[in-house]
Amino acid sequence: MKKQYIFGTMAIMAAAMLLTSCGNNSQQCTSTQNGIVIEKQGVFSSGGRVTEPVEGEYDPTQNWLDMTRKGTTSHVDHANTFYQIPADGNGLPMVFLHGYGQSRTGWQSTPDGREGWADIFLKKGHPVFLVDQPRRGAAGSIVEMTKDALDADGTKYRPGEQAWYTHFRIGRVAPERYDGSQFPAGDEAQRQFFCQMTPNTGSYDVKLFGTALSAVLSDVQQLTGKKSIYITHSQGGRVGWQTDTEQHCRNCGSRTRRCT
Repeated sequence: MKKQYIFGTMAIMAAAMLLTSCGNNSQQCTSTQNGIVIEKQGVFSSGGRVTEPVEGEYDPTQNWLDMTRKGTTSHVDHANTFYQIPADGNGLPMVFLHGYGQSRTGWQSTPDGREGWADIFLKKGHPVFLVDQPRRGAAGSIVEMTKDALDADGTKYRPGEQAWYTHFRIGRVAPERYDGSQFPAGDEAQRQFFCQMTPNTGSYDVKLFGTALSAVLSDVQQLTGKKSIYITHSQGGRVGWQTDTEQHCRNCGSRTRRCT
């Protein structure tokens, strides 16, 4: 079976509209004049591993005061997913993975507070699953801090807000914007954008991330009984290529790569 990729925002939006039966009848839709009716929501972790116990016997009378951490373990390298399932929704589940320097926050709202992709697809009747890949955001538990030169210099994270602004093609140098840019104007929107950026806690490992996202898709199918539409952004596309989509994915979209 070949992976089917939908390329570009408009194509993804069009496909999603075709895959939902939410029509002109307001009773068929999940949205109301005042918002979206959510039937179920939650958070779960997928994939990852448990470290071997530190040598020695755990002493519950000392717990955190025992700096040797004898007998203790850690759950690490898992993905973390926040999900919402709309009431009366019948669309395929949408799984969103962020790009580099980001977390699932970028799918939830624009920097100036307008609704994000999550709300847009919830209103169309699609369950929405927003993933933080391992070693990022809410999935930051690791064994060893990142040594990637792009992210850190020894024990210090490298600053880089101006570089993110240029890299995201908002403008050449902040706060300037390119002509025709749809990025919202104003100091507050720029501040919110910079506050969304978050570093890798551990080193970048695309195969490990792909394994974790494969587990996410499997968990989504078990939860909903349906295969997913899998959307990746920017460097998340590299993770998409490492994800096992054959069993659990209906369609896969990336803003960076395309295959048929």
